[in-house]
Amino acid sequence: AFTFCKKGDGLSVTYDASSTVEKWKEEGFLNLKAQGYQAGVIAFKRFSPIMNKWAENCIFHHKEEYSEQTALSHTLYKNTFNFSPLPSIYNWLDPRNIPPDAAIIHYGGEENKIQLIKEV
Repeated sequence: AFTFCKKGDGLSVTYDASSTVEKWKEEGFLNLKAQGYQAGVIAFKRFSPIMNKWAENCIFHHKEEYSEQTALSHTLYKNTFNFSPLPSIYNWLDPRNIPPDAAIIHYGGEENKIQLIKEV
């Protein structure tokens, strides 16, 4: 995963699930023009300007953001950064349909957390 953050401004994240992005846009949590990114798995280079800007956004705009994840999406939307998306196998969002090459499985949400407890 870290090979993907070696380019540009030193960050790589996966896209968020389209259902989550659509819901957050409908509810006003995410700018309608912003791409939704997942904050669950992040590969980054030390001193990445993206990480610094995201941290600033979290500190100074936390009352305006729904979560650290919307803050990340807005940081990437509002700034001109050069970064590479991380392939979804490094933050697989559907634990009911896991491909054999998935490296990290994300059990987000209550239903998936219950499934994880049953699997453990």
